[in-house]
Amino acid sequence: MPVNRSAWLKNACKLAACLFIVPLLGWLTGMYLENSYERQFQEMLGKEHLTSPLGYSGLCAKLEDDGTFATNPSAVKLCEPARDVRGVFHASVGIAILGGVLLLLIVGARTLAGQSRQRMSLVFGPLIRVVLMLLAISVLAQGALFVYSIYTLEAATIHQVHTGILGGVAIGALVVCAQLLRAAFAFFKAEPSFIRGALLDRTKHAKLYALVEEVARKLGARVPENIVAGLEPNFYVTANQVRAAIPDHQAVLSGSTLYVSLSLMRVLAQQELRAVLGHELGHFRGEDTAYSLRFAPTYARLSHTLNTMLSGHAGNASDLARLPALQALGFCWMQFASAERSVGRERELLADQAGAEAQSPRALAAALVKVALYSPIWAEVMKQNISELAEGRMYNDLSHAYSLVCNSMHQAKGQFSEYQREVIAENVQPHPVDTHPPLSARLSALGMSLGDIKSEELGMAEVPAIGMIEDADVQANALTVLEDQWLVAVGAVVVPKQATPPIGESPGATVAA
Repeated sequence: MPVNRSAWLKNACKLAACLFIVPLLGWLTGMYLENSYERQFQEMLGKEHLTSPLGYSGLCAKLEDDGTFATNPSAVKLCEPARDVRGVFHASVGIAILGGVLLLLIVGARTLAGQSRQRMSLVFGPLIRVVLMLLAISVLAQGALFVYSIYTLEAATIHQVHTGILGGVAIGALVVCAQLLRAAFAFFKAEPSFIRGALLDRTKHAKLYALVEEVARKLGARVPENIVAGLEPNFYVTANQVRAAIPDHQAVLSGSTLYVSLSLMRVLAQQELRAVLGHELGHFRGEDTAYSLRFAPTYARLSHTLNTMLSGHAGNASDLARLPALQALGFCWMQFASAERSVGRERELLADQAGAEAQSPRALAAALVKVALYSPIWAEVMKQNISELAEGRMYNDLSHAYSLVCNSMHQAKGQFSEYQREVIAENVQPHPVDTHPPLSARLSALGMSLGDIKSEELGMAEVPAIGMIEDADVQANALTVLEDQWLVAVGAVVVPKQATPPIGESPGATVAA
């Protein structure tokens, strides 16, 4: 169970309410109908001056057991309401049992997985698929039982039925059921993720591929099949199928993919790049391989599914049908989130050890501090780029502009201030899947601290890592155009019809002649 017991109990109670309130309502509806039919049966017997040792439900059960229904249509007609009531009871019990199975599955799987990366990798994927399919059945059944119960109770008590609300709930249940089934089948065949980057050709970029293979061999790690270069200041590996924007955005890249940042490669030294590559490839060795291939992508897809469900909030009765799915998926996510944070911290520190093995602890430490220090600058460069595009001006190479701003910042700041050290020490590097520990913890695990990294080590490298890509400028120019096109496509900026030629290499530069 997660450390925060009160939060766990609170969420477990919410999930139990979402799973069992409708079955309880159905059971109460069945009891109401049973009592109503019994009263009508006794009134009919009184009018005919008859008596029966059995009540209405008991009499119908006896007639069915005796086989009377097979030869007496009148008996069948007499007992139709009783059979309907029994169906309501059975449906209520069945839905409650299904809810109990869901709850036990989630809690049991989490208990079984514990903090083991191997067990989490084996358990989590099948669990999510089963939970999504059972949830789809539960939501549809709950929607039908809810609509039937409310319709019956309203018709019998207030003689008025809110058909609009009930129709909304019914439609919502169908929509949510379809979403859950689609999500469940998507887990069997995930859609490739799209990367705004360029697939590097193995022949043209043999130097970088050779470096990656050399580091992988040294670490005993799996070699990624693809390398994609982009502009965003990040490095990561993914086992998901991906599509790179360049050269063919329709082509699906199979196997694992390493993403490298041209922007950061202009800032990092080659030995620092080697350490960073060692960190990323460290996720593809030992027990971490199964975790990276199985758990991490599934966990990310569950987060995406949950966010999709949350974004579907309509603000009407159909949202009632969404509640069980949201609570169940949220509870499932919460169950594994605490384990993911703990395991994520451990695996990142182990990957840091791999980075240190690939080059040296100091090289990795310097690279980590550079990434923490300079990554936020990308947002400012993009902000300036949008402003320039709105004026009809464009950059040739955003990665070069980024490196110049980083260098200007380093030259202007000089030594770290205490405030900068505190901020950077608590920096957590963003990542598409994993949870990273704070920079201070990562440096400490390497046997170093921020004070060990000299200011001159954080300047632009004399032999930058970008030299590992022979046509880096060509790639960066193409990616800059792609980035501008994407900004226009998502509506982040409107470019004037009469745009001026590309501008210089740093924000605020004048239009090139």
